[in-house]
Amino acid sequence: MLLCFFRVFLLSTIVLNSAEGYYVVPRAKFEVFYPRGFQVSIPAEDGVTLFAFHGKLNEEMEGLEAGHWSMDITKPRNGRFTFRDRGTALKVGDIIYYWTYALHYGSGYREDNGEYKVTGYVNKTDDVVTFPSSPSPSPETCKPSVTYVNGVKQECANVEIFAEDFSSRTIDPSKWTQQRRFSREPDYEFVTYLLNDDILYTESSNLFIKPKRLTDIYGENILRGHLFFRTDCTGEIRTKECDQHGERFMLPPIASGQVTTKNHFSFKYGSVKIRAKLPNMKWAFPQFFLDPSENAYGSRDYSSGQMRVAFFSESDPLVLSGGAILASERKFRNLFTCENVKKSGTWSADFHIFSLEWTPDSITTSVDGIEYCLIEPGNGFGYAETAAGEKIPNAEYIRRGGKMAPFDHEFHLTIGLGVGGHYDFDDNISGKPWINREPRAHNDFWNAIKGTNYPQGKLIIDYVKVLTV
Repeated sequence: MLLCFFRVFLLSTIVLNSAEGYYVVPRAKFEVFYPRGFQVSIPAEDGVTLFAFHGKLNEEMEGLEAGHWSMDITKPRNGRFTFRDRGTALKVGDIIYYWTYALHYGSGYREDNGEYKVTGYVNKTDDVVTFPSSPSPSPETCKPSVTYVNGVKQECANVEIFAEDFSSRTIDPSKWTQQRRFSREPDYEFVTYLLNDDILYTESSNLFIKPKRLTDIYGENILRGHLFFRTDCTGEIRTKECDQHGERFMLPPIASGQVTTKNHFSFKYGSVKIRAKLPNMKWAFPQFFLDPSENAYGSRDYSSGQMRVAFFSESDPLVLSGGAILASERKFRNLFTCENVKKSGTWSADFHIFSLEWTPDSITTSVDGIEYCLIEPGNGFGYAETAAGEKIPNAEYIRRGGKMAPFDHEFHLTIGLGVGGHYDFDDNISGKPWINREPRAHNDFWNAIKGTNYPQGKLIIDYVKVLTV
């Protein structure tokens, strides 16, 4: 994890001296369950504030890589720091190759080159909760589908092709990649995405994302310091997505979580349903996004598009929005989005089902089964103009595709919680403490919140489904 790599001088030893004395990382304890699941733990000894586990199944680790499993554990339970996986079915004879890391009185230590061979199961069987899937249509009722999944044409419409109810103790690595990176262009939200299990975690068959201050994790000096995500960075290596110094412009001050199905599950045309309780937290917003898997029309400034299943902020608690984005600037940003104004209460008070349906002819958004936005491309999105007659920046390139371009290639799911940023919040919002595109926006935002209890709030997700159309 980041802390593991931040102390780059700890290269290949597991025993070091610290200001508090001699420390050895305890040998990790493995417990394997039948029919699926396992956990890895070390004792919560005095001075230990973090335990990290990195492992691969039946494949040796290449140095200090992140591995198939990669997680920071910052809260002990029942006297131990424990990494849990509930989804993997391990067989007798399987080998887990791993390395672990512990933070002891502020200094880092590792157990390297670990191997664990499965020889049996502990006297426990975890109940496996299955997500209710849609019944497959009979040949008589099969309506032909226009959906593609990972490049494969699907036969029937209204068939579930992706389902997640977060009933496992950890995020399923076969479905999701947890993000570990700094925020990226064009929005530059004020967030550093981490893997800490007290920020992004599953509990009671829900996914929770509960942001906190970066200083609560790394200390008061981190915002002007240096964070370097090495081989486990999920951003673009050798860019500011993985490596930032805070001397001139401070680091993004909020730590949050984000997961993506990129390289696991992508699709073209389908119906997405997300049941969630939105955060009651000003300047924060849910990231219920469909992002392009290929960047077929370019990788900068939403050139290849983004679809938003829902967008909401407590800065305007009555307004929910959704739709499609083709450029970052506000004059273009809202050309293909719609608003749903709640007549009473707020959108964050209860769970709601947020939906987006994407077909070869339109994009539709709804909430609790009620449609509030229908987006049709007409001659094509590349021909759209603002009220002043301005075309989106890459209009000519998009016109080379079909009428649904750039939404005519496969997209993947992104789920997370963002804060602030350069474009989503208008500068005319009362009390907004930063100016969009201002290089020191991080600083202004931090100065406004550092004397408060911000952030207070969380995003709760019950399930995510995708069906064919």
